[in-house]
Amino acid sequence: MSHAVTVASPTNIALIKYWGKRDAKLNLPINSSVSVTLSMDDLRTVTTACAQPAFGMEIAGHQDD
Repeated sequence: MSHAVTVASPTNIALIKYWGKRDAKLNLPINSSVSVTLSMDDLRTVTTACAQPAFGMEIAGHQDD
């Protein structure tokens, strides 16, 4: 028997990214982060993961048992 799960997530675009901490003790960032999350009606990421009892993996054409 195999199991599968599918999830959808909105796309998020970072306009100003996090670049570290200005004060580690107070956990304050060097700069603020600004991002835009797009509507899932317009653009989204959909991922499906499946697992089977005889799980194997293939990477770059090489089978890993």
